[in-house]
Amino acid sequence: MNNVFSLAMGALVIILISGAGYFYLGESPAPEQSLEVTPISQEEGTTPKTEEAPAGGVADKKEVSGTNSETKIETGTKADNKPGVTSAPIETKTPKTLAVTYTDSGFTPNTLEIHVGDSVTFAKEGLKVMWVASAPHPVHTDFPAFDQKKTGDSYTFTFTKIGTFKYHNHVAPGNNGIITVK
Repeated sequence: MNNVFSLAMGALVIILISGAGYFYLGESPAPEQSLEVTPISQEEGTTPKTEEAPAGGVADKKEVSGTNSETKIETGTKADNKPGVTSAPIETKTPKTLAVTYTDSGFTPNTLEIHVGDSVTFAKEGLKVMWVASAPHPVHTDFPAFDQKKTGDSYTFTFTKIGTFKYHNHVAPGNNGIITVK
């Protein structure tokens, strides 16, 4: 009986090992794709900056050298029709600061078109008090962050979102303007 028990245990061990081997070797993972990156030139002493792709994929990745040049890296098909990475240079925009003058007759210019990241400096050059704020008067709820919150001779605001934003002088609401951000 001891022999039968040993024989049964041996057979069980062989079956378990065979089964584990089958599952391990029977399901091979898909081969990984290798990605090639085209290097960009970099000035000596600068460190590249990288913006990570959004969660869930390798959508776009930008690498910027110290010279404000960028390389846009996208997954795609290379010239040899194999999956990989393609690279194309793109332009960068340096944020600008634009000026709006406030005189006794109002804002000049009273319409302005800018890009995301640009700043606008409102400067008082007349006798009227200036308090720049988003529309509507008096609650400033269209873009609450765009509000000087007090009177002053100068106010600078950086626009970080796309849209058309009406504004006015809170102290003289008839003086108003529009900023379009692209």
